[in-house]
Amino acid sequence: MKTIRTLMIALLATVSSAAFAGDFKYLVVEENNGSTAQTDLASFDQIKFENGKMVIYNGGTAMVSYSLVSLNKMYFSEGATGIAQILDDSTGRIEVYTASGVLMKQGDANLNGLPHGLYIIKKGDKVYKVRK
Repeated sequence: MKTIRTLMIALLATVSSAAFAGDFKYLVVEENNGSTAQTDLASFDQIKFENGKMVIYNGGTAMVSYSLVSLNKMYFSEGATGIAQILDDSTGRIEVYTASGVLMKQGDANLNGLPHGLYIIKKGDKVYKVRK
């Protein structure tokens, strides 16, 4: 009886968390050093915790990994909140680069109109990695 109750609670938690995540578009990971990264929920199919790391997979291929000791928090979001955090404290110039180093825009970190991909946002001496 106790085993059945435990299984039912686990099943309920799994179903409710899947429904909860369905309302959002991004998994946001904040690290202790202040960097924030967003991963589009449609771009991966599995998260594993292994060897002291959180690893995000797509089709069995590891996309990105984070050391568990460096994680501050992770949560689901409707938008790319890392950009909002950059804008909230912005005083000065913001530059948006592609992962290969091509400057895409200056002035604001709004990624609307840019193709999906990985971007580097530089504001002063801080650098943020953002996935659109």
